[in-house]
This record gives sequence, structure tokens and C-alpha cells, in this order.
Amino acid sequence: MDTSSKPDALTRVALFFVNKWRISILLSIGLVVLGIFSYTNFLKREGFPTIEVPVAVVQTPYFVNNKALVDREITKPIESSISDITEIESIISTTADNFSNITVQFKGDINAKDGAELLKKAVGDANLPDKAKPNFLTFNAGALDSENDLVFSLVGDTKSITDLENKANFIAKELESITSVIKTNVIDLQELQTNPITGQSNIEQVKFARSAYRDEDNKLVFKDAILIGAVRDQSIGTVDFSKAIQDKIQTIKDDGNLDGYNVVFGGGDSSGSLVQQLSVLEESAITGLIAVMIILLLTVNWRASFIIALFIPISICFTLIGLYLIGYSLNTLSLFGLILVIGLIADDAILVIDAIDSSRKAGYKGKQAVVHAINTVGLADVSGTVTTILAFAPLAAVSGILGEFIRIIPITVILTLALSLIIGLTLVPFFANYVLPHYEAETGIKPNRKGVAKLWYNILYFVPRIVDWVNLQVYRFIHWYLDNVWRSIAVFVVTIGLIAGGFVLAGQLEFSIFAPAKDTNQISITTSLPNNQDLDKSKEAIKEIENIIADTNADYINDITYFNTDAKGSLMFVSLTPLNERDKTAPVIVTELQDKIDENSKLKDSRTIVQQAGAGPPTDEYQITLQIFSDDQKTLEDTTKEVLDFTKDIELEDGEIKDVIVSSLDTISKKDGRRYAAVKVAVSDGENTTLVLEAQTAIKDKFETDEFRDKYNLSKDAVAFDLGQQGENLESFNSAIFALILAIIIMYVLLVLQFNSLTQPFLILVAVPFSFPGLFLGLYLTDNPLSFFSMIGITGLVGIVVNNTILLLDYANVIREETGSIKEAISEAIKYRFRALITTTLSTLVGILPLAFTDPFWEGLAYALVFGLASSTILVVFAYPVFYAILEHIRRFTWRKVFKNQKFK
Repeated sequence: MDTSSKPDALTRVALFFVNKWRISILLSIGLVVLGIFSYTNFLKREGFPTIEVPVAVVQTPYFVNNKALVDREITKPIESSISDITEIESIISTTADNFSNITVQFKGDINAKDGAELLKKAVGDANLPDKAKPNFLTFNAGALDSENDLVFSLVGDTKSITDLENKANFIAKELESITSVIKTNVIDLQELQTNPITGQSNIEQVKFARSAYRDEDNKLVFKDAILIGAVRDQSIGTVDFSKAIQDKIQTIKDDGNLDGYNVVFGGGDSSGSLVQQLSVLEESAITGLIAVMIILLLTVNWRASFIIALFIPISICFTLIGLYLIGYSLNTLSLFGLILVIGLIADDAILVIDAIDSSRKAGYKGKQAVVHAINTVGLADVSGTVTTILAFAPLAAVSGILGEFIRIIPITVILTLALSLIIGLTLVPFFANYVLPHYEAETGIKPNRKGVAKLWYNILYFVPRIVDWVNLQVYRFIHWYLDNVWRSIAVFVVTIGLIAGGFVLAGQLEFSIFAPAKDTNQISITTSLPNNQDLDKSKEAIKEIENIIADTNADYINDITYFNTDAKGSLMFVSLTPLNERDKTAPVIVTELQDKIDENSKLKDSRTIVQQAGAGPPTDEYQITLQIFSDDQKTLEDTTKEVLDFTKDIELEDGEIKDVIVSSLDTISKKDGRRYAAVKVAVSDGENTTLVLEAQTAIKDKFETDEFRDKYNLSKDAVAFDLGQQGENLESFNSAIFALILAIIIMYVLLVLQFNSLTQPFLILVAVPFSFPGLFLGLYLTDNPLSFFSMIGITGLVGIVVNNTILLLDYANVIREETGSIKEAISEAIKYRFRALITTTLSTLVGILPLAFTDPFWEGLAYALVFGLASSTILVVFAYPVFYAILEHIRRFTWRKVFKNQKFK
């Protein structure tokens, strides 16, 4: 920190913009205009970002009615041909009597499309029978049906299947004239089927389609339908793509080509829910921004509030421009990142404004006040922002699907922090130089306010005076307890007790890596009839489920889109009425439907799972899979039976075993060329990671042993576990913890360089455990588990709270050099930074809280930040001084007595 009047490098940059006022004005206007255009026109509007799943599938029909023959002539040659592809992570194959299915997962540096091309080239060299024609498939992870970006239904009450298909093909062809449509797909209900015994082929209906929607009387109706899908050009946003499709459908309807038909846009068109998500986030952003302005007006002064009212929108506009330039879209997560950082970026402006204002009060005139202020706080401002950036940076490297899912959040936060720092050190000094008031110490003129002017002044500065009074009382309290060793010890012990209490509460929290939201606008109903070949039986089961829906929860449902409806079952994607328009939450609706379906005797031959849908990875029906590898069929049968019998009777503390099945015995299933059979286990609460791990441990302790392997002559690696999506989530959670530890280590190194001390950085990092009492208490009181998103909140919290103590310690060191007093140094530092600490904390809290109230999806992350930041700020203000005093007295004693450096202050 430099308080001299000679401008340093940062100050010279600030002075350039103060002196070149025309450039500053033009830059401000330019950023706002370009930011608005980026928001309204340039940035694509998306929902949750699409996650790239690097998986391709090779499917090969081979009608020989002999799985051993299919394995020998199809599966093994393909496995052999692709085994040398270095980009492959794993190969899983399933061979049935007339079919071979090989699923290939690639390493993270290759996408599914490129991987499929590698497979095609390699399989082309395989020596396969002439009748075998491999099909290569990839999946669009952002699509409900793994292919189409938008799906809608065509309904015709009196129309035959052929009529529906013909009209659907006509619509599909018309849609292909839209420039943003890459291709269209009509989900055919009739296909050419070949009898594996006779070899004869016939056109047969192999699927059926349904649609549920509200008619003109607002009644939920269920109709036969056909699905039409469209794949978009990725340069077009979801909302614009949907609008183009709907406009074209309206044109077709206006031309009279849809008479007798009805087109239903339901859950297969995500633009409606996307617009709603973005609307909620936009409202939260506006509410937060207004709240921040009010907080600043009340706690600082109207002039400073006016500057910040310019600073925050300019910084956000700058960020929107940056997002467009680096190729990102305006999606749910990037918009959340902006909301997350609204209160935080205000600190850059508050710090500079407060420093310039204080310099004027100290008598520095005109631009010299800017020089003194930036010399004083410029480097600390940069250091604090860089530290916060370092806290968020490792989050961008979190592994797995969840890591890819949230990556845009840290990128948006980092971009906003970096760009707001630039604005804070360039345009804010320019605004402050012209807007902030001049004081008697600077001008020599005593203000003479009378009448209305005096009344208005007293009104505007009423709350700031209260803040100053509170600041003075805190200053006196710190002096009071630091004057007495026993009072200091008491404050220290109470603080340690609060931190320990936070850890105790953490142990009481449920551990659920990706906990379902407390409410959503979508649920899914998955029905399966595994051995069924009768299409009519499947259709009857689906209609029975429709009857249950109509009898119990029709008032809460907008529409239903059906996928994969064939003899084996169906996936129903149910769009609920908006959160604020219903008195039932999605979990209640899910429970009611599941109970009614389970009780229905007409559905005893089917298996139906009702669950919440929404953002993030899907939930596995069976959370634990134990795989046993052996080439001997009898061994696989015996081992899986023993595992099955044992697992059914396991007693768990936090729940129970819900279901256990054996799979892959009637097919030839292999992983990386090794045959296996599997035992799949479902627990009563599949979202509870603690319960899943408890069940896995019980099974592992019994069967991952030499005794079990020796009994069946198995190899050492013959028993393996796969936690499916929970395992993927756990890996991402662990990498998030690693990211947090890495962020703290990087920050420590940076702080050592800045403060030239190995011990003082601990005084800065102590703000992290200060957040624990409020953090874990907040999660406990709001019934939020310790989850992946709460861990993201904790990691972000580290950067925020550390920024507070950096500025405190930096100023305390300056006072220490001047006075040599430890007590006076930390007391003055708290007094100097009190207003900025309170203002920044309140700004961040009111910026995030609206989102926690309006969207349950963000609760865990938002409350982790809100309660953790509140706790840390309170303890930094009241308890931090005793920690500073203890460490600094130890440092002083060590340097003076051990290293004989009597000049050490």
C-alpha cells in the first residue's frame, strides 16, 4: 500500500480516464449500448447448457436366433477391430439371440460424433457376414429423445395412422425450408419387420404415440398422436428456434393444410420452460440490483449510490459483451453467475469511492484525492479480486458431467470480476471525481445548509450516521476487550466454540450429491414391460396410468409428451403448472402418482417409476451394480444368486434395500472384452449418497474378499462395483473438494508473495472457518443437504470472505508501521473498512436471496453463500481482531527474542 502523492502505475491509468473525460463518457455509453445489443440480439438464449456425452453405439441386427453365434461372428470381430483406437475409454457389449449392441465411451478430449467416425472406419475393416449391417448411433444429451432439439405432437381424432404419418411427413418437409432446421424426423409408428425364423418381411405397427394437452375448455385430454422432431443449427438459440418452428406451423395452418388436425407443443419444446427460467432469473437480477442500490443509498450516501448505479450496469454490460466474444450463450447458469456476482462486484466500486471520499475528507484536493486513494487501495483491490478469481477458477476444472454442467458459472463469475475490476479502476475514479461532494478540509469553506436543504441532507444521511455510530461502538468494543487478556481469551474461546459447533451441525446434514429440488415444473413417468411383445397390452397400461393422472392430479398438469412408446413401455414427460400457481409441490404429486400406480392391479405386470425431472444428470433406478466377471455361465449364475440372497436381507441405518435384481445372465454381456453378470440394487432413497455408500460398503465387505473369490475360483479383479450416476456425481463432488483445497493453496502462495510473510496469510484464511457456524446452521434450518451445489457455494464463499480480510490486513499493516501498536492497527482497520464490509455483505445477500426464494433449484447454493457470508462478516468484525492480536504478538516475540530483531514492530 502506497499513500504517497506520486501516482503509481494503477493510479496513472485511473488519472488517464479522469483527465480524458470525453473518452470516459464515450466508453461508458459504448459499453452500455453494446451490452444491451448483446443481451437482446447477439447472445443465444438457452436453457441449461448441453452436456457433451462422449458415447457412441454400434448396433447390428443378425437374425440367427443364437447369441453364441452372434457373439462369435458379430460382437467379437467388432470388439477386435476397435480395440486399437486409443481414444476409447471403455467398451461394453451386450449380445442377444439376434442382435449385437456395443456401447463405446470415449476419453474426454473427443466428442461423440468424431468418435463414431473412428468406429465406422475401424468396423469397415472387420470381417463381418454379408447380412450384418452395423448402425452407428450418437446421442444429443440436450434432447429428451437423444436426437431432436424440439419435438411436438400431431393429433387427429378421426385420422388413421397412415393419415397421421402422411400429414406429419408433409409438415416435416415444410419445416426443412427453415434455415435454422438441420433436419426433421417423423417418429414412425410402422416399420418393416423381418421374421427371424422365416426371413419374411412385413409392414407392422411397432409403436404407438399419445399426447395430453388442455383443450379449448381447459380440460386435460389424452389423444392418439404422432411425434415430429427437428434438429437445430447450433448457432441458433433454443427460443429463436422454437419461434421459427411455431411461426411455420401457423403459416401451414393459415393455408388450410391442417384442417382436422391439431399441433401440440408441450414438454418436447423446452422454450416455454426456458423463457420461464430466464424470466425468474431476470426478475431476481433486477430485484437484487434494486435492493443493492437501496442498501448503498441507505448505508453510504446518495452520490456514492449514484456512481454504483452506473458502475454495476456498465460492468454487467461489459460481461455480456465478453460472453458473446468468447462464444458462450445467455443460459440459466450464466445468468445465475451474473446474479451471484452483483453484490460482490459492488465492492470494487465501494472501495475506490470510499477511498476517494476519505481522501477528500482528509484534505486532498481535486485529482490529488484520486491519486492518494488509488495509491492507497489500488493494489489491495487488485489482490482481493485476483484472490476471489482464484477461488472460483478451480471450479472450471471440476470433472465429470456435473463439472461440465456448472462450468459456465465460474467462467461467468471470473469474467465479471475481471472486467468489473477494470471498470472500478478506470471509470469509477472518473465518476467519483465529478460526483462526490467536496468537504471543508478540502475547500476551506464550511457548508451552510438551511431550511429544506438542511432537512434533505439530514434525511439522506440519517442511516449513514447510524452506520457511523455503530462503527464507533464496534471500535470501542474491540478496544475494550483487547485491553484485557481475559476478555480477549473469552472472545477467542467463544469463536472457536462457534466454529466447532458448525462442524457438529455439518455432521447432522444429509449427504446428497445432487439432491432433487424441493419443487420443479416437470416430472417423468417411465413404464416398462420387459418381456412384453403385445403392443395393445402396453397401450392399455399407459391408458390406465392416464386414468390415474386424470383422477388425481389433472388440475396441476399442463401437458404430457410421450417418448419411446412401444411394447416394452413408455416415457411420459409431464409439464406441471407454474410453481406459483399450484398448491402441490412436484414431490407430493410424484408420491401420489407412484402410490396409486403401485396399488393398481391392472398394472401388476408393468414397472412404473415416477420421479422429478429437471436440470442435471438423471437418477438411476438402481444405484448400485455389482459386476462379477467370469467366462463360465454356471459360475455367473451361482455367484449372482449368492449376492442376491445376501443383499435382500441387508439392514441399513438410514434406509432400506428397496429392490435387488440379477441382470445379464440371459445375454452375453462384456466389459472391455470380459464377460460378466450383474446384481443391481435399489435403495429406498436413491438421492441419499450416504445411504447408497452404506449399502455398497455392506455388500463390498462381504463379497470383495479372498474368501468369496476363492470359493468360485475367481480372479482378483473379478468383483467390481459401479455406482452409475451416483458414482459419476461422487467423482465430481470429490473433484470440487479438491478444487477448494487447491484454491486455498494457490491463494496462500499469492498472499505470501503479497505480504512477504509465511504466517500473515493465515490471518486472511481464518475468514474461511468463520463462515462455518452460519453456513451449516443455515443449511440445517432450511432443510438443505450437503450437496454438490452447496460445495460450489462454499468454494465461492472462500473467495468472497478472504477478500474482506485481505483489505483489513493490508490497512492494519500500514497503521502498524505508523504507530507500532497491534491493538490500534486492527482497531483502526476495522473502523476504516467497517462500512465497506457491511455494505458489501448486505449487497451480496440481497442480490442472491431473491433467487433462493423464487427457484428451489438454487436453494442449496444460495443459502450456503448467504448464511456463510453473514457468519463470516459478523465474526470478522467482532472476533477477527483477537486472532490478529494473538498471531502478531507471537510474531513480534519470535522476531525480537528468537531472531534478535528489535526493530520489528
